[in-house]
Amino acid sequence: MRLMLFIAFEWKRDVLLQQYISIERMWRIHRKKNNVCITILTCVCLGNLLLYIAFTNLRAEYVKIKHHSDGRIQTKLNVKEMEDGEEHERYIVNEPFKCNQRNVDLIIVVCSSLDHFKQRKAIRETWGNSAENESVKLVFLVGTWLQSRFSKINITFSKEISTYRDIVQGDFIDSYRNLTLKSIYMLHWVKTYCSHADFLLKTDDDMYINIPNLFKALNKQILTKFLMGNLISGAKPVQDKSSKWYTPKNTFPEVYYPPYLSGTSYIISISVLSKLYNATKSSKYFWLEDVFITGVCAKAAGIFHIHRNDMTFNTPEPFGCSLKSLISGHKIKWQNMYSVYQAVINDDSGVCDKSK
Repeated sequence: MRLMLFIAFEWKRDVLLQQYISIERMWRIHRKKNNVCITILTCVCLGNLLLYIAFTNLRAEYVKIKHHSDGRIQTKLNVKEMEDGEEHERYIVNEPFKCNQRNVDLIIVVCSSLDHFKQRKAIRETWGNSAENESVKLVFLVGTWLQSRFSKINITFSKEISTYRDIVQGDFIDSYRNLTLKSIYMLHWVKTYCSHADFLLKTDDDMYINIPNLFKALNKQILTKFLMGNLISGAKPVQDKSSKWYTPKNTFPEVYYPPYLSGTSYIISISVLSKLYNATKSSKYFWLEDVFITGVCAKAAGIFHIHRNDMTFNTPEPFGCSLKSLISGHKIKWQNMYSVYQAVINDDSGVCDKSK
């Protein structure tokens, strides 16, 4: 009996010992796995922390990009400041004293892209140079890019700003889909800093403007409240998805656009500028700038259009000679701007006779 009890005890002890050894082995394996998991989790957390630090070194405005159904591209950059209790557009670079003179007949706003240094330089040295005086002021309006792209031109752009003092940079992503937003910034800037001017000329950096011909046209105007440019009527939204101007029906459900002026160049009498700007706030945003500003908003504000054939959105041939009798010409490359300028200001009409 004692022998049987001894054998049973020894067997039970061996079973318990084996169970203990198994449990200890499992615990050690589990602990190793936990250590591996903890190590991996620690690496992931450190990696995320480093990414966060790197991201926060960029400008906070660039972190979030939102594509709106109306085509507008918005970032935190579009957060607006308060002015007299109302939201308004912000500026990264500003020239608030550009129109400091009491008598300003014309403020010219050239919509440009950040990296169009040569285009802006060509304008400054040609028709823009002849325009700049006590009564005519010129600024270039640009937006901004994401930091990774902007850093490549930052030094050159900063030097241009300090050298010429004619750059206004709005707090918005500069893209084709944001041209309407750019023009809204233009209206706000003129309304805020140059509201005592008589007229605003909006144009692009691939345009040649014949300033003397422009003033001749303005001096003949009897009306004081108007938009003037090349009037387009009966245009329809483009439904071809492969087109640059494709417009889904949900963004513009009407069959025809309202009459509007070509966005390449148009004149706004300052007396209607505030009404036009306010209309941009109450009208449904539309990404085609000329349709929205000079069509939708002008209609909402009840502003009259004046059509000018000589404010063309075509490319005149030959450039300079044709522009002797025009106010504007489109798609003028910066390399050609100088020869066009010389042909326009040249008093010897024989030069143009030979080129016909």
